Parts: sequence; structure tokens; C-alpha cells
Amino acid sequence: MIEYAAVIARCGVPTRGGWFLEYLAQGEPVPVARDLPLPLTGMTGMKHGRIGWVDHLAYLRDVVVARGFIDSTARGRDYAGSLALGLTRIVMESETYRWGRDVLGEDPAVDAVRCEEWRCGGASVQVAPAWDLPKPEIWIRGLV
Repeated sequence: MIEYAAVIARCGVPTRGGWFLEYLAQGEPVPVARDLPLPLTGMTGMKHGRIGWVDHLAYLRDVVVARGFIDSTARGRDYAGSLALGLTRIVMESETYRWGRDVLGEDPAVDAVRCEEWRCGGASVQVAPAWDLPKPEIWIRGLV
């Protein structure tokens, strides 16, 4: 069994593309596109394929944290290894709705696009995530 815990998104922090997610209220549940578990995907050949699950989501200190499992297959172990080494990150896949503009920082001339309504639809393993995310925690149990 391969278990993980990861920061998968940041609210109020611009992505590399210049947009950001609206904050949730402290204690508010992470909005989801469907009931948990949600898929964790990775590139398999030329397309994304499921490599695990997101079993739990939480919003803590303006970040979205996911916990779940990666398949105990050879492919899953490869993904777990790249995550443990910090070569990849787990990133939220979201559905986005209402958009607006907002001022970021102290300069009123600097504005960014704000996603005012969003829902988590799963997560994916990526080499270059939208945000600068910390390395996920990976626990490998019972594999030989």
C-alpha cells in the first residue's frame, strides 16, 4: 500500500498562468465535483490514466490538502518514487466557474484573474505544477 498526503492547491496565490483561486472560509469543506474518492491520475503513454485515489480533502491555512492512496503496481511505485524524490508534485484538477479580477499586493495597477467558484474533481501527478508546492509525504507499507 502506498499512502500520500500532499498540498495540491494554494488559494490567493497566483499560478504560473497569472490567475488564482478564491479563498474558502476557515473550516469550510473543500468543494468537490462528486463524492469521494476522487481519481489521482498520471501520464501513461500519451494520455492520463488513473494511478490512485484521493480519499480525503481539507482546507488548512489557505491550502488544499489531499490524502489518499497510489496503486501498488509497478507504475504506481514509479510515481511514488518520483514524488518521494521531489521530482513531481500532486496537483488539484478542478472545475472552475465564476471569474473576476482582483488587485494582488500593494500596487493597485497589478491585478490578476480570480476564480471565484471552484470544485475539486481529482488530482494529477505533474512535473511543473501551476503553483510552487511542497514535496508530498509518501508512505510505502507492506511492499517488498
